[in-house]
Amino acid sequence: MGHSERVEAIDVLRGVAALAVVLYHYVGFIPFRGIPVGPIGSVVVTVTRYGHLGVPIFFVLSGYVIAMTASRYTFTPSAGARFVLRRLVRLAPPYWVVVGLITAAVMAGQAAGYFKHSTVTFGQVAAHLVYAQNLLGLSPLDVAYWTLCLEIQFYLVFAASAVAVHRCSPGLRSGWFATLTVGSVLIDILDVVPKVWFPRLWYQFGVGILAYDAGRERPARLALRLLLPLLVGLGVYGSRAADLTVALVVGFLLSHSRPSRRSIAYPGILLGLGRISYSLYLVHGFVGIGLSVGFRSSAIQSETAAWVAIAAGTMGALTFAAAFHHLCERRGVEWSRLVRVGPAQVLASGLAREAATSGRPSSVTGSFANLCHPARPR
Repeated sequence: MGHSERVEAIDVLRGVAALAVVLYHYVGFIPFRGIPVGPIGSVVVTVTRYGHLGVPIFFVLSGYVIAMTASRYTFTPSAGARFVLRRLVRLAPPYWVVVGLITAAVMAGQAAGYFKHSTVTFGQVAAHLVYAQNLLGLSPLDVAYWTLCLEIQFYLVFAASAVAVHRCSPGLRSGWFATLTVGSVLIDILDVVPKVWFPRLWYQFGVGILAYDAGRERPARLALRLLLPLLVGLGVYGSRAADLTVALVVGFLLSHSRPSRRSIAYPGILLGLGRISYSLYLVHGFVGIGLSVGFRSSAIQSETAAWVAIAAGTMGALTFAAAFHHLCERRGVEWSRLVRVGPAQVLASGLAREAATSGRPSSVTGSFANLCHPARPR
């Protein structure tokens, strides 16, 4: 399967994961408020309770995409710093905007007599702006943002590791990430580190890195042969649904990494959902503030009213996310392109010279060019 089709597959998974998280939070208002539902409604409530599994899907995909992106560069210390800066420029501005919107909405709600038990302080907002609210034990403005704090930790650890092993062979580099990932699984099983610190859930990000490296490096393949059966076993016999989800996503990525003559045409609506997935994840909590007010009022007491409100809230979140992506998130993408990470890998330039002298295009060089100039902003 080509690079562009692989990116489309990742977009589809991102979109599904984001929508699952939205429904997990929105449908969760029904049992939270104790609203009785019929048989069909009960099934929907039960199924959407697993929407939280969108989070490990995000982590695996993030690790895979970061490894794919990082394969373009030689990770000198300065390149590693610029790599992290580029990710922050890409992700932080839209996040800051939504933090501001949520802060304003909560303060306005308090003035109107709502959210009496919620507090918003300067220190709390400042901690959110640097992704430190969970580490400092502060109340979150949005319960979903703990994952963003972990993502930043993952990026920092990845960049530091890539810099530390950049003079080593690719096999040793892959072996280092395999060691980190296996160690993280053990840490999570033993429950010795809080989940707000990266070692606990790094393995969900790390297996994404290994899934990308598996096509080229033996240590990555060996690590996955150990990890995937373990994760499946933990998921099936240990009631750890997140681990089973991680294993299934890795299997999906590996299957889409293999050369295939058959082209897969994904529905446009899923590709569009994938493109706005980050914006949807950011803004659905802001839209959920209004939904929360509605569920706390006397207007939503019946099952019918609840489903109408949830449908309206979901459509509102999707519409707002699409507009937010166009008006705000794309600015971050454009700004991130101004940050030059560093020189491309020597391997790619060497293949380009070989192709030029032989008069034949290099398929590896072509793939590298696709990575550097993808069809859509990543």
